[in-house]
Amino acid sequence: SVSENSHRPSRNLMLGGFESNDANISESVSTSEHKEYSVTGKEFSRLTAFEAFSLLYDGIQNRYKKLFLKPYYLKKKNTTHKVILTHLKAALLGAALSLIVVTSSFAFPNVCTVVNTSEFNSCLSFEVGTCMCGFPVPRPCANFSYYVPQTFIEVFPNPKNSYFGDLPGAAVQLSTLGSLPVPFGAEADDDTQSFHAHALGVPLAMIPFSTLPCTSARVEQTCFDAMSEHLGSNWSTGSADLLQPNFMAWSVSPKACLLKGAATSLAGESEPNLGGVGAGCSVPMGWLPKYPPSTHSACTGWGTFYPRSGVYHGPSQTTGALMVASRMKSLGGDVFHTTPASIDEVWQMITPQSSSCFREGQNVGVLDTIKNVRELGRLTSGKLTGYLFTVWSKVSCCRDLALVPAAYIALEAMSVACKGAGSL
Repeated sequence: SVSENSHRPSRNLMLGGFESNDANISESVSTSEHKEYSVTGKEFSRLTAFEAFSLLYDGIQNRYKKLFLKPYYLKKKNTTHKVILTHLKAALLGAALSLIVVTSSFAFPNVCTVVNTSEFNSCLSFEVGTCMCGFPVPRPCANFSYYVPQTFIEVFPNPKNSYFGDLPGAAVQLSTLGSLPVPFGAEADDDTQSFHAHALGVPLAMIPFSTLPCTSARVEQTCFDAMSEHLGSNWSTGSADLLQPNFMAWSVSPKACLLKGAATSLAGESEPNLGGVGAGCSVPMGWLPKYPPSTHSACTGWGTFYPRSGVYHGPSQTTGALMVASRMKSLGGDVFHTTPASIDEVWQMITPQSSSCFREGQNVGVLDTIKNVRELGRLTSGKLTGYLFTVWSKVSCCRDLALVPAAYIALEAMSVACKGAGSL
């Protein structure tokens, strides 16, 4: 920096500025050092799939270089990075376009109905940790864990009603139903409600979830896993469940059962029924006089689980629908042997309005105030009857680190594709 001090300066009208015969000029120089980042956050944010920064040592000095990684599944390791990205984009774009085309062709609820809810990411709970994989030489890998929407369960007060009338197999099942026993389609004065219920795998879930690391989606089928109408009079009387070991054990002390259910409702059920094989269509089972022993708890936060009938005693329709849906899922595994289950599941209400995810049997007060499990959505949806729930199942797997960016890209592609398909 340079500064000048002078006495009696005069303006130079010809050249401009000031001049003086008596001036003092001073000059100062200062220096400072600062470190410059070799790689900035902006450069990290611009990394694409199969790219990384590496600190390399060439024998003289260290320096950062961008590395282009090769996916383990490549047969030709000399494939250029540009070609790898092109193939990845084409595969994800193809899956997204397939999902848009398929889901736009049908009016029944499908996987996009779940993906388009505002609570999808919270229910998915996608997490990536660390693990070791490989044999005989272990190597660091990524541990993926997330929930997958496995099963839809719908509940209606009247038989033969369904959201899946356009699903070919389900339509045939509904059309072949004959006359059905009462009482259904009405409420009694003593807070008794009657429902019918159906369970089926979430349609089209295999298309988007096959792009994620863990193989998890159910086998696609177009028919119901389990139908209450196929249970005959047992669905209205519950007589086939009167000899259930869990039911008989707790029936001697109803008050203790209520206290046990209230205690478990704080967190929900932790030991659900193990379910069936996850494939097959519902067939008439009214001829069965006695159901096999079930491992499901008899006392839950939604009431007494047994006998598993379509009749619920209580003032809340929503709680009744939840209990009947839970019974239908259990019967789908124990009687029809078609509805799968796992030890870590969460539930979500889709209709009359979407909710956040909750555990089976969780306290109804928490569901109403915090989880948004209510019927206010009927005011805007126009759907005056019927409930639709989704059962999510947790999966986990250990895979190569190269699949981490590809998994996040697949999730984004899933969201974009379902938004293009719209809410059904």
